[in-house]
Amino acid sequence: MWEAVNERIIMVRLGCRPINISLIAVYAPINPSKGQKADMDVSDNFYINLQETVDKVPKGDMLLIVGDFNARVGKEVNQGPGNVVGPHTVDSINENGKRMIDFCNLNSLIVTNTFFQHKTDASNIMDASRKKGMAHVRLCISQQEISIKCRGCESAQNSGWCDWDRPSSSTGQS
Repeated sequence: MWEAVNERIIMVRLGCRPINISLIAVYAPINPSKGQKADMDVSDNFYINLQETVDKVPKGDMLLIVGDFNARVGKEVNQGPGNVVGPHTVDSINENGKRMIDFCNLNSLIVTNTFFQHKTDASNIMDASRKKGMAHVRLCISQQEISIKCRGCESAQNSGWCDWDRPSSSTGQS
């Protein structure tokens, strides 16, 4: 089952065993310009729609939210146990990052890929600008217990055994 919520959110529910998986893919609005109410309203509406979508997910499902959040979650928010952001961030926080962290706190979610160390040339990190340095561009949000289960797959991806992010070279795509 799938649902296109709007142009920024799509939800897919996969019937799996032993647990169903609800996957929400997002493309968040750009970071609001300083003091621009119109930009802030667009971001507010995005998170309202995302919350409504999360509220539809059956309680027993594994929930994953992936995509471009246009968010930077900085090291300054990683200050103790129970944090939604792990120790492996490469940037400072921005307004979208604050909104995403609030959303995670409200829903008992974590920014899963910040709990794993990444190679600096990994495809989920990009040079945001020559002056600002590196930034995570793709983020995965999940329930906290999922990060423990994902450690094996993350290790496999870093070793080159599991490459879910890029098409196989055998397909002729690059």
